[in-house]
Amino acid sequence: MLMRIGALNVPVRRAIKFNLKALFANGEQGFWNDPQDLSAMFQDSADTTPAVLGQPVGKILDKSGNENHATQVTTSKKPILKRQPTSGIRNVVGDSEDNTTLLWTKSRVTVNTASITETTSFGVHTLSPTTTIPNLLVGDTCTVSCDVRQISGSRRALLYLAGSFVGRFANFNFDTKNIATSAGVSAGYIDLGGGVYKLWLTSQSMNDGSGLAGIRITDNDTAAFREYTGDGISTIGVTNFQFEKGALTDYQKAIGGYDVYESGYNQVYWLDYDGVDDALVSTNPDLGANATRAMATIGGAVIEQGLTLGANQTLNTDSLGLILINRALTADELTAITSFYNEMVA
Repeated sequence: MLMRIGALNVPVRRAIKFNLKALFANGEQGFWNDPQDLSAMFQDSADTTPAVLGQPVGKILDKSGNENHATQVTTSKKPILKRQPTSGIRNVVGDSEDNTTLLWTKSRVTVNTASITETTSFGVHTLSPTTTIPNLLVGDTCTVSCDVRQISGSRRALLYLAGSFVGRFANFNFDTKNIATSAGVSAGYIDLGGGVYKLWLTSQSMNDGSGLAGIRITDNDTAAFREYTGDGISTIGVTNFQFEKGALTDYQKAIGGYDVYESGYNQVYWLDYDGVDDALVSTNPDLGANATRAMATIGGAVIEQGLTLGANQTLNTDSLGLILINRALTADELTAITSFYNEMVA
């Protein structure tokens, strides 16, 4: 089940019919790592400082009873403990409801948590997330959206895609509700009431590479980069910012680059490895040539059998849970583990 506390969902462990520790009841070697159990993770390799969401993990305990714990001494090589909805992460923005953090680039604007004000400088007045959508191919679709409102002045809100999109714009006039767009753009808005509008822009990548996104205050209806001298007063509300691959989907709230929440879905913890040099190293002995690896992913259980797995396994793949054992699984065990891990992300 899931218990809601405040604005976020907090995972509560379900009672399970199958005890994973029983896999090792006959002296089998291997380990069971469980990121859903915060008490089994520590920030340091000496297991003195409990793991905290958004911080590096230096040790994860083996819950199999074999004490094949996995550790990392070097801080820069430790994975980060994160949380995501069981729907997976679509919104790549790190802080979708706080414009003041370092996860945003501000150009000629001053910012509050949910608004931006143009400065008196000459140029474009922009707020953009520091995160991008990488590895885009020509024709890939991306969407940027956010909730906007006019707070003071009569400026417009201009959403844009850049990078592989070579400039795509949707300029929203709060007074006329008209949206001026550049070529190759699909755009629209949803009236949320109280003068708040969800504005969105969708377009296809023009080049291979990465996608950028952002929002600008602008002083006319031109759907393009617009330089002008700001008045230091004009302000628009900007919040619930979402940048995603594909078409517009339901909003996901992102906090600090490590916690993503979507209404109607459970949240699960996971260890995020950087794909470069992050790794935890287990103390397991050689597991032989008929070993099994069972991993919990956001898509469900992934189980591989008949593997050759040596001693001191290096763990560097994002996962919600991991079991390594030095034998094949029975049909009943395969069913039980698959059900357990699939239920985790149901």
